[in-house]
Amino acid sequence: MPRRLQEIVSKLYRPPVGVRQVFALSRDDAERLPRLASIAVISITAPERPAAQLDGINHVLRLSFADVDFLRPKLSAKAKAKLDSAFTVEQAQAVRQFVDCLPADIASVVVHCEGGFSRSCAIALGLHHLYGYQVETEQLTQANPSVLRVLTGKHNSGIHAYHSTTKMPDRLLTIAEAAAQLDVSRPYVSMLCDAGKLGEIDMENQDSSTVAIFRALSMEDDDLSQILNFVGDFVAFF
Repeated sequence: MPRRLQEIVSKLYRPPVGVRQVFALSRDDAERLPRLASIAVISITAPERPAAQLDGINHVLRLSFADVDFLRPKLSAKAKAKLDSAFTVEQAQAVRQFVDCLPADIASVVVHCEGGFSRSCAIALGLHHLYGYQVETEQLTQANPSVLRVLTGKHNSGIHAYHSTTKMPDRLLTIAEAAAQLDVSRPYVSMLCDAGKLGEIDMENQDSSTVAIFRALSMEDDDLSQILNFVGDFVAFF
């Protein structure tokens, strides 16, 4: 058994008193965990991979999503190909509901993904932020920033709109067209749409629409410091 896994197993057998602990592991290590009644597992697998072998663990939440930092302003072709399988708001809600419903005797939560470096670290760090779970922050430095922001509900933070009036465009843009225009991800555009942050129609003047220039800044989240600048003209989305 790898030394790192040995250390975690030792802590699972002797959890801290008064606070839950959370660990991020790889799939291989998670499948080798002892079947303790005091642990719960959040199992994250890649869409193309089968479910992890976790028989004997009573409390398991299974999720499947790609490891892509989908809120970045510019994405590679490889990253864009994964957007349809990116982490969603619904999955974030499922994580929070799962944790909220765990019985009091669950002392430890183990989160695993395929490699144990990105997605699982983001969920573990999110649980630390949301619930105060005890973590080893030095082991979570590669946490996926987008997954963390969506889980903690900070994906719309720091968005400010500056309005001006301009001529009504010939047609409304689709989400895909807007994403392509600014070279940002469609999930990011969708989240702004859902939050009502994208363009407004000036109902008092049907010959013009309000065009918004957006500058989105992600706030500093502990060790994660990422500033994203989006500046562009948007028309209304429906």
